[in-house]
Amino acid sequence: SVHMVGRIGGLLSFALVLTAHPFLKTGNSINLRQSRSSLGRIAGLRRGLESLKTRAKTSAGQSGVPLGRSDMADIPTIDMADIDLDGLKTACKDIGFLAIQNHGIDLHLANRVLKASTHFFDKDFKLKSELVVGDMQRSRGYEMSPEHVAYMNVGHPEVQDSQGYEPSSRAGIVNERFCIGPKYCPDKFRYTREKELFYPDNVFPADDTELQALSEELYSQMTNASRRILQALTLCLGEPHLRFCPDNCTTHCSNMQIANYPSQLWEDFNRPLRVKAHADSGTITLLIRQKTSEVTPTGGLQILSKDGRWLRAPPLEEGAILVNIGNLLTVWTGGSFQSTKHRVSNPVWGENSRRLSIAYFQKPSPDTWIYSTGSSEREGVRARDLMRVGILDKLISEKGMTNEEARHEYHRMMKSPYILGSDSL
Repeated sequence: SVHMVGRIGGLLSFALVLTAHPFLKTGNSINLRQSRSSLGRIAGLRRGLESLKTRAKTSAGQSGVPLGRSDMADIPTIDMADIDLDGLKTACKDIGFLAIQNHGIDLHLANRVLKASTHFFDKDFKLKSELVVGDMQRSRGYEMSPEHVAYMNVGHPEVQDSQGYEPSSRAGIVNERFCIGPKYCPDKFRYTREKELFYPDNVFPADDTELQALSEELYSQMTNASRRILQALTLCLGEPHLRFCPDNCTTHCSNMQIANYPSQLWEDFNRPLRVKAHADSGTITLLIRQKTSEVTPTGGLQILSKDGRWLRAPPLEEGAILVNIGNLLTVWTGGSFQSTKHRVSNPVWGENSRRLSIAYFQKPSPDTWIYSTGSSEREGVRARDLMRVGILDKLISEKGMTNEEARHEYHRMMKSPYILGSDSL
């Protein structure tokens, strides 16, 4: 039988997904297939989890680091038209972040999506809330993180001369997002729980057909780009062509998120980060950042270095996008590729600092078996059980938690020194 490493204390921290996952304890309904020599066969997976554990310990407690001036991260650039496989492998092993050129995404289209999204984000909060899906837990429609919803409701001082600032800024919104996913649900999931969890219908503003058309086209382009990048990653590891895209990504459940970070009008030291420190839980994330004329010391993407320092993400070369490794791929590669914690810090008080970005979170079909190099799928775990939506569902359905309790427990697990990470950017 499969032996678990570690013990359950309430709920085990999520980083020990295969060796001490809270839902994989011996005796529970588990997704690991038993085998006669399973301990030896999951050695690669254990290495991946130990790698996450070590890096998470380095970052423990780092969320309170002051948000002042920081050094710049050194992120390599990979050209998809002439791939340097050694350089790609090194970036994924050592940094977990890289810039990609010739990715096939029309950045002019991306800018049109950002422009169209401002019309949506500048609507009244009540109107935006009509597009909430699944209590903001399905990566569809309009969403805010729970801590940002709570911050809106604490009340804020009247700010002089706020006329000219966007409505979300005046409402005290720190971060809001609009999300879409696959247009169609695969037939095999049409009448299952997976349809509701991983393939809910997209929703769009009824009065804005432009946002829908542009977003769907960009989603398609980012899907194709992610497939090419995943295939390049298999090449640099010497893996089979479709190792990280088993069905050629035809039944993936990836989501694209347009994020709005409104200008912040008052100084509040209890204000949450625009995006708190986390690592993404999918395979890879593709990020298109709004181009700015300068790099500010605060208010932008920061990456946690191996020695525990927060480094600013540098401006990219013209035409490049940012890509980072997710925890699922770290487990899938037995720790060869590193997911890295990152956050979006707050801007300087009073700075007219509205920022927008587009992130694409690549996630395989929820029934994909995740297993490390040198083993087989019978030693793996379903992708569903490594993704935020799947974890929340089990906390609710198997642990009897309410939605709010599940969210709090999930985020508590994410703060643990042994975390796998969070879905949100």
